Amino acid sequence: MVLHVTRAMHIPPDQPPIRLEVGDVVRVGDADRVWPDFVFVLATNGVGWVPRNKLSEARPLATVLETYDTRELAVHAGARVELVHRDDSGWAWCRSTQGSEGWLPLSCLDLAPQG
Repeated sequence: MVLHVTRAMHIPPDQPPIRLEVGDVVRVGDADRVWPDFVFVLATNGVGWVPRNKLSEARPLATVLETYDTRELAVHAGARVELVHRDDSGWAWCRSTQGSEGWLPLSCLDLAPQG
């Protein structure tokens, strides 16, 4: 297992995460101002920010093209995490040394592997 050290603390938003499955239909809202590759969606199981490349081009309703979980990982600066999957959106799915998983902005990670 290759570990990376977090450069900054990350606190997930105060809303429950949602999981979208291929074929789900969601209502697409505005793009995020900080992360323009993300759009706000309303799904049957909640709301959240999703990379637009996970959705069909249709608006205001779009079809989910790839399973996506909006869960983010809470970490403090200096935490060690495993980078499980790096996404084109500027985020990475990571696993903490305690086994928790979720998204972290790449800007929070020192991408040099640590022992």
